[in-house]
Amino acid sequence: MSAPECRIVIYWTLVAADGEMLSCDLCRNSDGLHVRCVSDTGDVVFTELVASATEAMETATAWKQLYLGEHHWSEHRADGSPDIRSHPVKPRTVLEQRLDDRGTIRRARRAG
Repeated sequence: MSAPECRIVIYWTLVAADGEMLSCDLCRNSDGLHVRCVSDTGDVVFTELVASATEAMETATAWKQLYLGEHHWSEHRADGSPDIRSHPVKPRTVLEQRLDDRGTIRRARRAG
């Protein structure tokens, strides 16, 4: 039985014109570090073992460009707003993303 995966960083999430979502993250398991793209149904689309965080970022960036080049994929942000940043931003850890989501949920509850 293999050890469970530990997700370290979510690099990006894309959404297709038909609503399908795809995310790319860095995980660690008993085999080591690997980058994977996972659909919203939980199917692993791509996975690749990597030796370092730098190699992982390069792989995630290449995969992202592959999907964005297809024109029916776009960036997805947790708050639903379009991603209009012109400069790269370092990926946030899962904890940072969850903390941001909690703040968004709290603001929505207070407004409602």
